[in-house]
Formats: sequence, structure tokens, C-alpha cells
Amino acid sequence: LIDSPRSAAELQKLLGSSSPGPVYHHLRELVGTGLVVQTARHYAVAARHVVPVLAAVTAALDLGHRPGS
Repeated sequence: LIDSPRSAAELQKLLGSSSPGPVYHHLRELVGTGLVVQTARHYAVAARHVVPVLAAVTAALDLGHRPGS
């Protein structure tokens, strides 16, 4: 969603989900918090949240790294 807006169907396919329900559920929550914005039928990370989202992903990846693995 940072690279380009995507529809719920595109996200469902990318995630390999067999049901659209969970995708819509999570999108509704993300839109509700303002982290994601919806335009027409597409969703994107709100511009003001791009840097914080990237920082959070980087931190999560760093925490998941185990020395020697």
C-alpha cells in the first residue's frame, strides 16, 4: 500500500487469502485509525504515515533478526 494504492481484491490475492472477509475487516480497522485512506475502491497508506510505517517495519524486521541465523 505504500508503493501504490490497491483494491481489496488485489490485497486478497497478494495475501493468498481464500476469503475477502478478513481483508475487509483489517482494512476497515486501518481506515478507522487513519493509517490507511480509501479512495474510490483502492486503499493506500496515508501520506503522513509512510515514514512511521517504514520505521515500524524496519524495527520489526530488526527485532526478528537473530545473530548467527
